[in-house]
Amino acid sequence: MIERYTPNRPKLRKALFEGYGLENSEEKQLQLKIVSVKMAIADITYGASVGNDRIFSLGRNLMDNLKMPGFKIH
Repeated sequence: MIERYTPNRPKLRKALFEGYGLENSEEKQLQLKIVSVKMAIADITYGASVGNDRIFSLGRNLMDNLKMPGFKIH
């Protein structure tokens, strides 16, 4: 959820992780990426099926960000 709503706000994502005491490890990055891919696919599918451009765009943007080399959620 963090990446979906804060694609261009890495400082906000970092603050959320630090505020909740979440670790930043390779394992955590992999877990977050897996969940994010699932969420992006669900948003793209749902947005397209109900004709909601906002939801579709959120999913598409998230998927695009996840494909960027070296992208980290935190």
